[in-house]
Parts: sequence; structure tokens; C-alpha cells
Amino acid sequence: MYNLNLYVSNPESYNFFYKSNRLTKKLKVNEYSNAGILPLKFFPDPKPWGKFSGGVIDYKNNFIAGLTREIKQQTMCCSSYKVSNSDFDYLDEFVYFGGVIFPFFGHVIFETLSRFWGIIKRTDNYKIAFVLYQENMNIPNYFWEIMDLLDIPKETILIINHPTRFKKVIVADESFMMGTGFYDCYMDVIEKIKSNLPNTPLKKVYCTRTIFKHDCINEEYFENFYKKQGYAIVAIEELSVKEQLSIWKNVDEIVCVAGTLSHMILFSSPNTKLTILNRTEQVISLQSYINELSHPNCTFIDVHHNVLPTDHNCQGFIIGPTEQWKEYLTQSNYKYTEKDFIFDIGPHLKEYIKKWVNYYSNERFLGWLEKKTAKDFFSSIKKEFL
Repeated sequence: MYNLNLYVSNPESYNFFYKSNRLTKKLKVNEYSNAGILPLKFFPDPKPWGKFSGGVIDYKNNFIAGLTREIKQQTMCCSSYKVSNSDFDYLDEFVYFGGVIFPFFGHVIFETLSRFWGIIKRTDNYKIAFVLYQENMNIPNYFWEIMDLLDIPKETILIINHPTRFKKVIVADESFMMGTGFYDCYMDVIEKIKSNLPNTPLKKVYCTRTIFKHDCINEEYFENFYKKQGYAIVAIEELSVKEQLSIWKNVDEIVCVAGTLSHMILFSSPNTKLTILNRTEQVISLQSYINELSHPNCTFIDVHHNVLPTDHNCQGFIIGPTEQWKEYLTQSNYKYTEKDFIFDIGPHLKEYIKKWVNYYSNERFLGWLEKKTAKDFFSSIKKEFL
């Protein structure tokens, strides 16, 4: 187990952090002769949002493998679709099914690499076939950087944009499934990446996102605070993947706002001090998987001052000192004064409201907002002003 320290208004929401997400079934690598791979297609019915059909099919066109999640209304691929035999391309090759390439860095780390425990141990030079999350999307550079860190040559990567049948498709079971759990062999992939990361001198890091002006309003407060405490202030997401993960591998203490950044503790040593600044009341369940795998000394602190209901997947948050932050500092060894507890939300409200209206008028987030009640709005406003 790992250390978990909570300076939050809703500690009961973290109860699932005390439950294990580890799965123990023996995973397999299966081979399917004359199998095919189909590009992803959205279900004809748009609800639940994010479901696809496609992936690997057998010689009779029965569905074999895609992407598994057990999170309601989240992306998954759990069925195939009909394709006439004349519409298939054919390659007389053995290939591995690599999975789905996402346009999101965190999802590449956790889901695209889910089957790689069975690929990195290979002794052959078979190619690895992937399908794309979005048709004709540009493959992000970080995907190629990750493949390089896994010693996977670019020329062995196949992108399936058209139904294709192969002499044989090799499919390793998934080792990391969001909403379901993980298998220990997933960490074989992470350790392989870490083995190709150089050492870095930085030991205490604050991961700033102030370069992204649309993100956390008033993050400069925390950037300045941790700079005074001797932390290096690093815009880590501006670096190459190799540079980013090298920092995570070598740090002793690291601070970041909750999100994909905090998930990268996966690449750190056990007992690394991880401080997560919560930008909303929502608890990111995936972090419980990451913590169980990486064993950090983890602290969550509520620092959000969002006046209206705000989804952690959106953009535009107000953060600053809170009662929870004050409690944390008084129990820490950091140097501070009473001025470190003063916060005036007024100067930030106009910017926040503009961002809030801009993002929540987007169809994707409008659906989330429609589920909120008047009570939710009154509760958020009351918290900040009454």
C-alpha cells in the first residue's frame, strides 16, 4: 500500500483509493489465422457516446478484440461491423494487434500500450497493426516517441485505414482497462520505457501550466510559492516525451495540478512525494490505479474556487489558497506567512465567466451541464460567496 494524505472537503469520495484495482487472471497471447482488422467506426446510435465497432475479427468475421472499458458513456470498441470479402485488402503476413492510437497522451500510455506486455517480449520482427481513434487523424508525435522508447522501429508500424485481412493476427490480452482494473504485467511495459530514460539532476519540481493561458486561472500563486520553497518550475508538457518522463523517473518530490500530469507518477520510484492540486471537486478515479501501481507518497489538496459547476475535463478553473491549503501548510515544513492564505476572487471572475460560457456552450460539455440542477449551481456559488 502507499501513503495517501487528504486535504479535501469530500474525503469520503476517495474511499475507492483504499480498494485494490489489481486483476489476477492469467493473460494470454492468442493467434488467429486469416483474421482481419477493421478501422473504427462510431455505433449507428450515438448513445452511449464514444462507442465504436471495429478491431480484430476472425476468419468468419466474428469480433475478437478492440478496446475494453467499463466506464459508462466512455470510449470502447466491443463489436465488429459487416464487410464483404471483396472489400478486404490482404497482406500475407503475421502481425500483432497493437490497439487504438489516441490523440490524447495519457490514453496512449494507458490504453494503447495495454497489449504491449505481449509484444515487447517477442523474438520475431512481425509488424504491429493499429487502428485510429479518429478517421484520418494525424498521429501525434508523442506516439512515435513512445514507440522509440520501446525500441519499436517506425517501419514495423502499420496503420489500418481500410479493412485488411492477414495470414495471422496475434492478439495479447489487455493489461490495463479503465473502469475495470490492471494486471501487473502492464508495468513490464513501463519498466521497458524507463530503461531507456536518462538520469536528470532535478529532484524537486513544480509542473507549471501557466503557459496554457486557457487552463488554471491564478496558477501563478502556486508557481511562485513553490519557487520560494526551492522547487524547479518546469513547463514539463513543452518538453519531449523522453525529457518529460526522465524528470518523472528521477524526482524525489513533484507537484502538479490534477489530470494527466499526476498520472505520470507511474514512471517515478516508489515513495516519491507527489502533491496533487485539485482544480475541481471531482475525483479522477484513474489516479487510484496509478497510485496502486507506483506506490507514491501522495497528497491531494483542494485549491479550487470555481464559482459554477465545473467538469475536470473542461478548461478554465480558478485556483488559489483555500482552507484545505492552509491546513496543509500548517502541518508542513514549508516557509509561509499569513499573506500566503489571502485570496481575492474578484479580479478573476470576469475571465472565469468568459471561459466557462465559452466551454460549456460546446455540445460535448453542454450534455454534462444539462445533468446539473439548480441546487448544484447554488451550492457552488454559496461556497465562494456566502
